[in-house]
Amino acid sequence: MQLHLEILHLPEEAKRRLRAAAEDHLLGLLRGDDPPTGRAFLLLRSAGSGAWEARLTMRLGGPSEAVHVRCDDPDEALAGAFESLEGILRRREAEEPPWAGRRHEIAALREVAGELDAHVEAADRVVFDHLLRPRLDLLRRHARRELLLRDLDGEVDQMLHAVGDLMDETMLRAWERHFDRPDDLHLDQWLLRILHEVVDEAIAEDRLGLRGPDGATEDEAKTRSERWWPLPDDDAIEALLGEGEGSPGAADDRYDTISPFERRTVALHLLDGYEAGELAGIFDADVEAISEAIERRSPASEG
Repeated sequence: MQLHLEILHLPEEAKRRLRAAAEDHLLGLLRGDDPPTGRAFLLLRSAGSGAWEARLTMRLGGPSEAVHVRCDDPDEALAGAFESLEGILRRREAEEPPWAGRRHEIAALREVAGELDAHVEAADRVVFDHLLRPRLDLLRRHARRELLLRDLDGEVDQMLHAVGDLMDETMLRAWERHFDRPDDLHLDQWLLRILHEVVDEAIAEDRLGLRGPDGATEDEAKTRSERWWPLPDDDAIEALLGEGEGSPGAADDRYDTISPFERRTVALHLLDGYEAGELAGIFDADVEAISEAIERRSPASEG
């Protein structure tokens, strides 16, 4: 299990002590024959009036789970967060995951939408990012697929360094426009719409090289992308490129040159489980046009 820890409002010496304590707590959880896997994101900060809060978000191979602990002491808040994590791990061991596959990521995004509203109203960007960022595996994979499938200059590895930039810009626009989300769009649909907008602008302005408009070096560009913990998803990429057995592109060696609309539609349908009605909302398109695109490019249509 990986722990991503952020501590605010404390001197450096106290931060180092609490980081060491967090590592000890984590090592205790990892002992045993079958240690848990996944990621935990922990934010520890002052809550005002002498109180401290720990916000823990967990990705453990199922839907995200969140814990909020509030105490008078930062050490107690940290310990309480890990105690809650241990309880969740024990419960997970005794039950089947609530649902399998990637639809759980979509559900996790939809569940957090209301809580994000409150933090935008309070102008609390730190908690907004903390809640949203761990739930964006769906968008991160989709951004990576976009770059691989476009393959603008044949420099695929270099283009992948731009994933961090695309995700950061998507997060920024989601914060700035949060209350502009249409009532009939779920949070995940709206975020995908923003991501497509960001990708299209970056391509139009030729901003997908190793050096962006800020003059970032190659190492800096890699660091930004690594902050998003990119997921390989190589099997899915090969399927869309027509390199895998039974892939939708097997009957069409020009599959990677089809329109962005068709490519995005089929990718989200085949790889992330979106249905035609949901895709119509993402693309602001007619359901019939979405269905036709899926039918043309899906494996079942090859015969």
